[in-house]
Amino acid sequence: MSDVYLDASEGSPISVSVDNGKAPTSTTVPDSMRIAITTQNLSDDGKTPTGSETLRVVYAPKAVTGSGNDSQAIDGKWTYINGTQPAEVTYAHIYKTTYTDQNSKNWAATKSGEDYTVTEGSEAIATNVGYNGIMLRVYIWMEGTDADCVNNAAAEDEATYSVTVKLAGIAS
Repeated sequence: MSDVYLDASEGSPISVSVDNGKAPTSTTVPDSMRIAITTQNLSDDGKTPTGSETLRVVYAPKAVTGSGNDSQAIDGKWTYINGTQPAEVTYAHIYKTTYTDQNSKNWAATKSGEDYTVTEGSEAIATNVGYNGIMLRVYIWMEGTDADCVNNAAAEDEATYSVTVKLAGIAS
């Protein structure tokens, strides 16, 4: 059995890159992307998928700054609209090269020699993963109220982007 973490051994465990050779017209698209990782939920037997999933963590390639194009947004905070008012998100989120979320949980492992290590208080993407594995899903979207998504500079962007997620398993 292994616990699975983001692998920060050789740079960022989640990266966004251009994959069609076209020059981006701005950094609006990659800077306002959000990448969420979920895991499948299992029934009480620990083996049978229930069809539902649990959000583990959301990653942003760039730190959130400013209030974006939402005049009511909370400056420098990850927010959503709750009815008509902005509220700070409660899900775990990390950004750029900061792999510790707002609840002080570290989501990344690093390699030391031949072994991967995690700090005390680290949070695994998945725990007790056996030979049959566990299904992960990756969701990608652009955060429209992000400060980097204010203008229309990306409208003519012909670049296409790839997202890479690197994981490390540590025996549990």
